This record gives sequence, structure tokens and C-alpha cells, in this order.
Amino acid sequence: MTLSRRLLLGALAVGVLLSACGKQARLEAQASLIDGRGPALPEGQALAVAPAVLLHTLPEAVERDPFHDNSLVGNIWFSGGYEILEEEGHQPRSVSYTIDREAEYAEQVRAWVDAELRPLALDAGYAASTLEQAVQPAAPIRRKERGSNVLSGKDNRNLPVWSYEPRALPEDARAGLEGQAVLVPVVVHYYTHNGGWFVGQEQGTPAGARFRLLWAVYDGGSGAVLAWGDAGARRVIPYHYTPSAVELEDLQLAVEGDVRGVLAHQLGGSVLR
Repeated sequence: MTLSRRLLLGALAVGVLLSACGKQARLEAQASLIDGRGPALPEGQALAVAPAVLLHTLPEAVERDPFHDNSLVGNIWFSGGYEILEEEGHQPRSVSYTIDREAEYAEQVRAWVDAELRPLALDAGYAASTLEQAVQPAAPIRRKERGSNVLSGKDNRNLPVWSYEPRALPEDARAGLEGQAVLVPVVVHYYTHNGGWFVGQEQGTPAGARFRLLWAVYDGGSGAVLAWGDAGARRVIPYHYTPSAVELEDLQLAVEGDVRGVLAHQLGGSVLR
């Protein structure tokens, strides 16, 4: 049996939106992507869950910079309207942008992943434990996504957009992992922003947030990928462009909840029952 899914989770996003309250009820949820492949694992499989890793810290994972590669962890503040910029391949982008809160967001998302992933794996049927040692995977295979979609022109990420697939775990990263199945989570991005124009998005976007997590289960001895998934979520506040600090937190909580739901679905689907 294999795990092979590419689903638009409209129902999941709507469910999360309807269950929100207060300011979070104003947030617009968009489709979250599940993309996972690999053989299903036996129910009760012993699984060591490693600490979270940030994609942009892996060697050769970033081509230009974390902002342009959509691998940013931090807060983006756009200003100055937009222009068609030669430096962006004659595509629109806000005239200026600044990035801050990188260390704060990195600590926050690592703590979230480390706290959430093991309980989700237990609920999915794995015999999950916490692995104290850090595991550094190879930079994943990266492929450019071609063509337009329903968010083209107004999305809160830069063009081009990339898909990812985990590579085998390098030999030097497998020390001490023999005989174990190891789940390694990689934070692709985790950011908030005010209203502005991401590269190539000519209509612009209101204030929002994105969170994306790539995970893989490896054979600790051979380094082979046993199962993997790519969980992502996007939220915006329609017609709202200058979010307060509390509204940025609302956005973070919303995308965290969305990704939690996607992960539960993915991990549950990777167990052979």
C-alpha cells in the first residue's frame, strides 16, 4: 500500500474558519495542499520524532534569499506602493519591504512543531517518542510549479513557487539512528505580513500569514525515505492592510491550527491498518 495524495482541503479550511471566533472569524482561509508519497508503515511502528529544522538553514536549500525563495521565517512589512521592477524580472513587487522578528518566529515555530508533532503521531497510531539529538537532512529536491491557479495575482507568496520532495538522509546525519524510523520536520516557511505586493502578484494581498511544513520518515540505518508529506496553510484578513500585533498573532494561530489538521490527516494516512 502506498501513500499518494494531492488534495485541496477546501472542506478542512472552511471547517477551521467556521469554528473560529472573535477576530479570527474575519480571516479568510485558502486551500491547503497535501502532497505525500511513500510506503505505508505498520500500525504501532516505533517512531522517533526529531527536533524541527528550518529549511533556509540547510546547505544549498536557498537559491537567492529566504524572502524570494518563500522560505522565510519572520514578519514582512511592505511599503511604498508597487512598481514593475527589473531586478524582479520585470514583475510587480512592493517598492520596499523590511523583515524583522526572525529569531522570535524561529523559536516560536520550532517550539510549536516540537510540541505538536509527537502527539499527532501517537494519535495516528505510531509508537512515537522524542529524539533529543538534532538531525540535519539534505536540502530537498526542488521543482518549479508552472502555470496559474485561483490565487494568481493576489497570493501572499512570491513567484516562482516551488514544490519539494525529501532526499535520502545523508550518512553523516544517520549516526546513532540505526534500527530506528525517524520523523524529521522541516519548516519551509512561517511568516506574517501587512498588505502589499509579493513578487509577481499584481493585485496585491491584504494582511496575512503562511505556514508550511515538510516532513519525512526515514530509515535510520539506510537513510531511505519511508513516508513523507507537505502541509501548508494560508490566511488573510480581507480588506485589512495594517495589522496590529494582536492580529498578527491571530493569523499565526489560524495557520497553526490549519497545519495541525493537515498533519493529522497526513500522518493518519501513512499508517497501514
